Amino acid sequence: MIEKIAETPHRVPTGKRKLITKQTLYDWVRDYEASGHNGPMRKTRTDIGAKRQKVTRAEDTFFEAHFDTAKHAEISDELTTYIQSL
Repeated sequence: MIEKIAETPHRVPTGKRKLITKQTLYDWVRDYEASGHNGPMRKTRTDIGAKRQKVTRAEDTFFEAHFDTAKHAEISDELTTYIQSL
């Protein structure tokens, strides 16, 4: 049955037709058997709403010598606003 499903193109959420690999189907079956019908679903992120740090401490140390605290906070706010607008 899995081989038959894998040979047939299926419509994905983007609207395109796509072949689903046998390994993906086996993974879905395994997840379903382990956790019921919620098993194959994507998991909810555990860090929703939390700020993630992408700048290293080394970069902070480098820029600390070139910008005062107020300017550093201003740049941080501008970058945060820009990134959220994307």
